[in-house]
Amino acid sequence: NISTIPETPTDPRSECHGWGALLLYEAPRTILGVKYDRVEGTLTLQPAPCGITMQGDVYTPYGQVQAAVSNKDGRFEAHYVLPDGVTATLIAPDGTQTAVAGKADIVM
Repeated sequence: NISTIPETPTDPRSECHGWGALLLYEAPRTILGVKYDRVEGTLTLQPAPCGITMQGDVYTPYGQVQAAVSNKDGRFEAHYVLPDGVTATLIAPDGTQTAVAGKADIVM
């Protein structure tokens, strides 16, 4: 039973479900900017000022990170709440880096 358009005339399989799930990984990582490096075990907060307003909870090995990014009236804001005892590197759009714990905010 095909509920989407086949990708080729000879193969009725459709990959749209798998590609649609990519946003679940990419949005928290690129727009909200919550990045966990498994090799180094570090947490980085690097939001993208891309004109999109978004908020959500991002699950990391350190626990849940609350994140919100907004672009209103030419002003960019990013707000984070980290789990207790967790530190991260906050990288602002201008490249400024700061070690943060608890709550972290960027307003530009």
